[in-house]
Amino acid sequence: MMAPGGSHMMKPITYLIIGGLCVCVALSLLPEGLLPLPECHIHRLTGLLCPGCGTTRALRALLHGDFALSLRQNLLLLPGFVWLAALTLIKGNKLFNGLLWGGIAIIALFTLLRNLPCPLCELLRPL
Repeated sequence: MMAPGGSHMMKPITYLIIGGLCVCVALSLLPEGLLPLPECHIHRLTGLLCPGCGTTRALRALLHGDFALSLRQNLLLLPGFVWLAALTLIKGNKLFNGLLWGGIAIIALFTLLRNLPCPLCELLRPL
């Protein structure tokens, strides 16, 4: 896409990819504990776990090759990447709305289950 001055403009998705890669490099190279983990404001204010709680730790574990710990920190991290990629690829397709709302329903169910006081649901909570 050409800007009026003749220079190329980068799409917003490009900035997201570059930013995401920078975060991945930082999480994989820096020793644990050097950077503080971001605080979840939803958890701080309500005591409830949001669907994103544990995602930074899950990504860090994944980048260090610990697949099992990554899944234990946030079960939706990897399926979430696949879901977002699929949404990007089928944008404009008639399947888009079904995939979008199906994913939102799964996220809502995941959030509900990880906050229920039952032993099985505790497996969905980050360590």
